[in-house]
Amino acid sequence: MTKAFIEYEGKKYEVKELTIKMWKDIMKVKDLLDPGDLFVKCIELTTDLTREQILNADALEVREAGEKILSYIQQSNKKVVQSFSFEEIDYEFLDVQTLSFGQFIDIDTFLGKDEAYRIQNLNELAAYLYSEKGTKYGEGNIKKRIKKFDNLRSEEHTSE
Repeated sequence: MTKAFIEYEGKKYEVKELTIKMWKDIMKVKDLLDPGDLFVKCIELTTDLTREQILNADALEVREAGEKILSYIQQSNKKVVQSFSFEEIDYEFLDVQTLSFGQFIDIDTFLGKDEAYRIQNLNELAAYLYSEKGTKYGEGNIKKRIKKFDNLRSEEHTSE
């Protein structure tokens, strides 16, 4: 994500890089909150502004900042990242030609769950699809990778 900023009381606040956890926190409430409350939640989760500061801000500025952040969060990207580095470890996308039966079952079981579960556990799917470079699926600690991928950012250092 290119650095994005919102302005509050003449001061710029950087919008943090989106993590899977941040995305999940927004997605679980997006249909429950009215647009104004959703904008406040988006700003609160993605900046260092407190809820109180946001509620005291100009309503138009909150709306514009919230729309900008929500638009970024909801944008669709059809590109499959083949490899990336995260916390000094290189990860690579599964090799469909050598997909193990266990990996197929894990992915299929995950995709068979309801949408709410899939949204709240996107880090789990990422852990099924990506493993440490040079490591076969099942050799790494999948539970540790699932937990770690909760903090996976929207744009890691990727290589094609």
